[in-house]
Amino acid sequence: FSWSEQMENDLRAGKSNAVTTNVTPWLRQKTESGDTIIGARAILNQGLEMADAVFFILDPQGNIAERKDAAKAFLRDGYWELQDVKVFKAGNIRALATDKVPTNLKPEFVQERLARPETIPFYELPRKIEVARSFGLKANAFAMQFDSLVALPFLLVAMTLIAA
Repeated sequence: FSWSEQMENDLRAGKSNAVTTNVTPWLRQKTESGDTIIGARAILNQGLEMADAVFFILDPQGNIAERKDAAKAFLRDGYWELQDVKVFKAGNIRALATDKVPTNLKPEFVQERLARPETIPFYELPRKIEVARSFGLKANAFAMQFDSLVALPFLLVAMTLIAA
């Protein structure tokens, strides 16, 4: 019983979507003020929420002008809403309760880029595959998940027939 409670707590805390160093998700967004590179320890809510997010804000020459570490980041319409933020700029550190980083990223793009295929309902996978390909992203993981779910009933029937 305690094992199942621990597993439930891990899932609710977002640890199931924790990323490893090999697959840390990084996004690069271009805005009028310069580029921003975004990374996160964990991706939640199909990519619309990030835990332990890092924002590197670059100046027009490509140098890091500012770094923002946020406990949580939420993609809103036209901006990232950061909570519990530490801002590193020119050797100074400031702590802020909330902050905003402008973005032109659309929620659909971020969802396709960061969502894990296992978290997407079966009936939404064909649309996700189509949208990912329209953004020029690889949809192999989504397609593999879809094909695996389609093949699962046949696999179970074959296993039952072999066992009988």
